Amino acid sequence: MGSLILELLPVAIAFAVIPVPVVAMILMLSTNRPLANAIAFLAGWVIATVIFSIALLMLIGTPDPGGGGDSVYLSVVRLALGVILLVFLAGMCFGRPAGLVETPTRFIKAVDDLEPHQSLTTGLGLFVITMKNIALLTFGLTIVLDAGVDFATGAAAWAIFILIGTSTLTAPIIVYMIAPDRAEPILTSWKDWLLRNNRVILIVVTAVLGPLLVISGLLGLLG
Repeated sequence: MGSLILELLPVAIAFAVIPVPVVAMILMLSTNRPLANAIAFLAGWVIATVIFSIALLMLIGTPDPGGGGDSVYLSVVRLALGVILLVFLAGMCFGRPAGLVETPTRFIKAVDDLEPHQSLTTGLGLFVITMKNIALLTFGLTIVLDAGVDFATGAAAWAIFILIGTSTLTAPIIVYMIAPDRAEPILTSWKDWLLRNNRVILIVVTAVLGPLLVISGLLGLLG
C-alpha cells in the first residue's frame, strides 16, 4: 500500500491546497457559532467527497484485483480530465482574472448567521461547484483503481487520501480550538495570503496535473 499512497500523495496535496474551501472554512470560524459551523462545514465537505467517490466508483467500475496495467477506460478518463484541466489553465492564463478577492465580503454576509445544518449544506454545495476538486478526486480514484489492489487496501489508501486532502480544512479548526483568543489574526493572515495567491496556486496545480494526466492517458491508450 505504501507505493499506492506515494502515487496518491501529490494529487492529495493538490486537492488540499485549492484555496476556495479553505477560505470558506476560515470564514465559518468568524460566524456567530464558529466551532459548530466549521465542524458542520467540514462534515459536509467530507460527506460530499465520499458520496462522489462512491458514485464515481459505480460509474467507472472496479477492475479485477491484480489485473495490472492501464485499462482503456481509466486511460480515457485521465485523458479527458487532462484536457479539462488544460482548458481551465488556458482560461486562467488568458481570460479575465476571477474575482475571488471580492467573494469574502459577500460570503461573510451570507454565512454570519448560519446554523450548523446550513453550514453542512454549504460544505456539500461548495464541493459540488468546485470543479477542480472534482477533477483531482477523479484522478486520485483512477490511481487506486488502476493499482489492482484488493478492496480493503484500496479503501484504506482512499481514506488516507481524504485525510490528507482535508488537512487544510481541519488545520483552522485545530488552531481555533488550541488558541481561540489568538486564532483570529493567524487565520486572517492565512485567508489573506490565499486570496492574494489564489490565481497562482490554481495555475501551478493545473499546469502540473493537466499535462501529467494527458500524458498518462495517452501512454495508457497507446501502450
